[in-house]
Parts: sequence; structure tokens; C-alpha cells
Amino acid sequence: MRVWAFGAYEVGPGYPRARALLAGLRAAGCEVVAMHREPRPDGAARRRAVRAPWRWPGLAVATLRQRRALRRLLRAELSAARPDVLLLPYPAQAVATLAREAFDGPIAVDLLLPVHDAAVVDRRWFAADSLAARALRWLDRRVCASADLVLLDTPQHAARAAVLTGLPASRFAWVPVSDPDEGPPQPLRRPRVDERLRLLFAGTGVPLHGLEVLLEAVARTPGVELVLVGGSGADRRRARLLPAGRLRLEAEFVPRARLGELLDEAHAVAGVFGASPKTQWVVPFKVVHGLAAGRPVLTADTPAARTFLRPGADSLLVPAADVPAVQRGLEELMAARARLPAMGAAALATYRRSFSLDATGARLAGLLAGLAGVTPPARLEAPPVAAAEQMA
Repeated sequence: MRVWAFGAYEVGPGYPRARALLAGLRAAGCEVVAMHREPRPDGAARRRAVRAPWRWPGLAVATLRQRRALRRLLRAELSAARPDVLLLPYPAQAVATLAREAFDGPIAVDLLLPVHDAAVVDRRWFAADSLAARALRWLDRRVCASADLVLLDTPQHAARAAVLTGLPASRFAWVPVSDPDEGPPQPLRRPRVDERLRLLFAGTGVPLHGLEVLLEAVARTPGVELVLVGGSGADRRRARLLPAGRLRLEAEFVPRARLGELLDEAHAVAGVFGASPKTQWVVPFKVVHGLAAGRPVLTADTPAARTFLRPGADSLLVPAADVPAVQRGLEELMAARARLPAMGAAALATYRRSFSLDATGARLAGLLAGLAGVTPPARLEAPPVAAAEQMA
């Protein structure tokens, strides 16, 4: 099965989704051609522009210029060959309609993060009934309407996107996030009786993360040392108020190799705890990184988490936005220090079953083969049956 990955999608540090999808497809036996240009403007500039509507004209001009270059590229390639499927990795807003105009075959879009929900539901930059919110919702619908198949990361997120756009649920499917840099994890060492539980949090500190909830819970739990990567400026200032020996403050962004070292040193990994509705729909990269490293995860008890995780075996789930509940979760991890290596092994098994490149690649290849009406790759095996499969 020939898959062309086309667009101005992110592949640099901090953007593992596209790399994971393409690596998974290759692992499943697909022939993958990456027709890729770096987004202009880049992700940080786009986020600044989305937040400031007066910058939208400039963003539109830059997007238009890149669209013209990508249109020429796609038409030139299509004049010589055709794929079985055209895959538009995230973000696809700039290329979805031009891809539809140029290619009459099956198109799959990885929506991943609807721009409306990122700006309106999670970060609350705009009111839900504002003109900006309606414009962003229109943009999400336009992208999805250009595709034959729209991908998100969980069944709940796929169902949410169908409601958001008003398009048929049959157009939407899900492929979990994965770690394109997955490797053999270091065994989890049981903490000594006199040793603090080392908990790793890595993230930007957006509302979904609920980092302020975690910081307050850690402050109430003397036996925990928090290793903090990222966070907002306010989060990092709040974290510095923790007593001596209770915080290791890393940089706001660390290379993937350094994150791997921190995962190897951790006894457990913190997920998300925010009150944002988005918390209910996603299993974020930080949780997947923890599972891939063979570390138990403490995160919010949500429908998305329960779809994939096994509470008590590979993770502890606590109510979202509930400081006392997160504190009790931390205390439970401390009390269960003898079981942490076994929980870590269960976490790694969960990763391999649902989030590994083999698992996500098999699922994606099967979806694309069904879309294209072609025989699945010879190396493709049926994805492992998990709770998520029963919800699809």
C-alpha cells in the first residue's frame, strides 16, 4: 500500500505525532513517501497568531504562499505517480482543501487537535459564542469536510470532533499517540524506605495539564520529590515555593534524550489533572511516554484513560481537578513502593498493546487499507484487542 504523507506538518522537537504515524506505517509494511515542508509560520508563531485575531490577516498571507508552493509540489508528483492514500498529518489546515482539489483518491487527515477546542475549550482565549470561536469552528469543519477519513487519538476525541463539526460520525476514527523514539526502558528500581518518591511531570502547563493541582498535592505530601520539566512561568514560580529537597526544576523544554534520562530516573510519571473538558477526551503524550518507559502513571480518571489503562495495575486514576484526591494518589504510590516495579512492567505491557509503533501502525494501516479498498500490507497483523476496540 502506497501512502503519501503530504503537507506542512511538524516533525521537529516537541512534535512526535507525524513521525510516529509514518514510522508505524512503515513498521506495518506500507510504502511511505514523505512530501513534507516545514510549516511557515512555525508552531509558536501560529499559536501567537491564533490568540490575536488582528494577526490573522498576516497568518492568512503566509499560509497562502505556502499553499501555492505545496500545490505545485503535489500536482507535479501526481503527474508522475499516484498513491493509494494521501495522508495529511497534523496540522493539515493549510493543505486539506488544495489536496482535495488536486487528488480525487482517498484522503485521510490527522486532525489530532481541533483548533477550536485548543483555543476556546482548553485555553479559553475566546468566548464560546464569539466571532473568533465560530471562525475556528468553521476552519475545523472545513478541514474535516475535505477528507474521507479524519483521525484523532481516542474514541472520545473522535466522537467530540464529529459533534464539533456536525459531520457524520462514520467519517471519524482514532489512532492513539505513540512515541517515535521508543526504545528499551531501564528497569524500575524500587524506592528505598528512606527515599522520596521521584515523580516526573513534563509539559507546557496548559489548562488541560492542571499543573497547579499537582503542585498543591505535592506540597501536601512530604514523601514526594517532583521533577518538573516545563510549566508556565506562574507554575514554575509556584513550584519554587516547595521545601528544599522536594523539587528538581529542569528546563522549560528538554531534548528527547534528556527526557529519556529523567524517565529512567523516575519512580512514577504524572499525567493530567485539569478541569478542562478536553481532559476527558485525550490520553496525552506525557502519559504515553511514562508507559513507554515502564513507569506507572498517576493521572485523571477519565473515559479516555479508562479506555486504555488498567487502574491499579499500570496506573492510579484520580478525580480531575481534586487536590485531596491527587494527594491520596501520591500517598498510595508511596505506600505501594514494593509493587512499583510490577506496576512498571504492567505499564510497559499497556504501551506495547495499545500505544507502540507496532500497535498504532497496524491500526492506521488497517484503516487506510479499508479507505483505499486495497489489500492490507502482508506484515499487518490485527491490532491487539483492548477496551478501546470495544468502543470503536
